[in-house]
Amino acid sequence: ADVAVQHLSCGNEHTVLTTKSGRLLVCGKNDQGQLGLPINQEEPGISQVRAEEAVKHPLTEDHYFIAAAAGDSHTLVLDNYNDVWCMGNGDHSLKCILQGKNISIIASG
Repeated sequence: ADVAVQHLSCGNEHTVLTTKSGRLLVCGKNDQGQLGLPINQEEPGISQVRAEEAVKHPLTEDHYFIAAAAGDSHTLVLDNYNDVWCMGNGDHSLKCILQGKNISIIASG
């Protein structure tokens, strides 16, 4: 099993982490979609959201997650193409919010 953690971040009531193989793992409260899971689905333990299940990149399938930043009711995720994705704040899906900006570090408050 893949448990090699690359990056970890804790929000108000949720935790997100990326693994060295590019998987996104989430747990905790999901009332605002901050886990990227369907509405009202909370995970008291670790729940896995794989890049290929959460987002299909329109150009290539070799995207993977390298960092995550948990906020109060949202989560930001950085992929290996330096694109930033957001989930939460009432939206229960993962959406690209910054693309092609050469971002290498993310933070969330």
